Amino acid sequence: MMDNRELVHQLSVYPEYRTEFRNESFETRIQRCETLYRVYQPLPFSLRMYAKVYTAMQAAYSNYYEGWQKRVPGSGTSMSLVGVSGIGKSAAMSRILSCFPKTIRHSAYAGFPLPVVQIPYLLVQTPHNASVKSLCFAILAGIDRLLGTNYHEQTTRMRITLDGLIQRIVCITEAFHVGLLVLDEIQNIVYGKNNELMNFVVQLTNSTSISTCFVGTPQAIQPLKSQLRAARRTAGICLDRIEYGSEFHLLADALWKYQYTQTRCSMTEETRRLLYELTGGIPDILAKLLCLTQQRAISEGCERITHQTLRQTAVKELAIPLEVVRRSTEDAPSDAMLPADVSDIWEVVS
Repeated sequence: MMDNRELVHQLSVYPEYRTEFRNESFETRIQRCETLYRVYQPLPFSLRMYAKVYTAMQAAYSNYYEGWQKRVPGSGTSMSLVGVSGIGKSAAMSRILSCFPKTIRHSAYAGFPLPVVQIPYLLVQTPHNASVKSLCFAILAGIDRLLGTNYHEQTTRMRITLDGLIQRIVCITEAFHVGLLVLDEIQNIVYGKNNELMNFVVQLTNSTSISTCFVGTPQAIQPLKSQLRAARRTAGICLDRIEYGSEFHLLADALWKYQYTQTRCSMTEETRRLLYELTGGIPDILAKLLCLTQQRAISEGCERITHQTLRQTAVKELAIPLEVVRRSTEDAPSDAMLPADVSDIWEVVS
């Protein structure tokens, strides 16, 4: 398990940026603005979620018979990462999972022959209609992509009942020692019926000891809690929009570096407050605002990020209500001392 300093380095994504990029052609700079969408700035919740993912994988492998030949069912754990749209749940989970190998090929373990392939984690999207059958096939397709197998094609050719399909999933995930099943867009379970999908997940975890992680918007909270069995399995992290303060400063400053207008502007406290007012502390909206504002400035020949251009972009391209744009930013709270976890990240970034 990595310490925070090593983890921040591993999670961070800062695409290459050079001053001379601002002197490139109009067309090239317009395209370079899209770089803002590739930046990933770790925040304190990213570090907490990494610890939960690591321990969940570890729990899935905690009980085995001698020689890793058989799991003891029921030893896995489950958790959730729930937050408002655009807060960065899926991006954070993707970066966290990138810290682990996709597959591990074993030949021996603890003196025993072990000619198996281990899949530490499997990330799948919850089907839009919450279909158990669709989820099963998504799991098979995910395994095929990792191993070059053809379980998906084989299974589609079989005349198999849903119960048989579920049992096949149990056998295959157990055979490849899947440690963690991550279900993204879990809010789609609201479109299912009779809690079928959650019943399947519970059956899978009980049969194989696989750990599970649910990622989605607050829409998923009530359906997850509607079943006592599921409620026990959804302890995790709930994210709201970032408050104005050290975390937002960290994120805004990381994105502000990527300026492709010919004139570079310095970040000021007034600019930070305006950015917060216009984006409400949502990272996805912040990245879009800075990208579209620069493209607008380059296209119109302004060639700099101004408060006026930020406001115009917010209204005309992001459909942010006028009352938000007109709201005074003078009463935005001043930044307090950095919490320890943010200070650690800031030190590494610096």
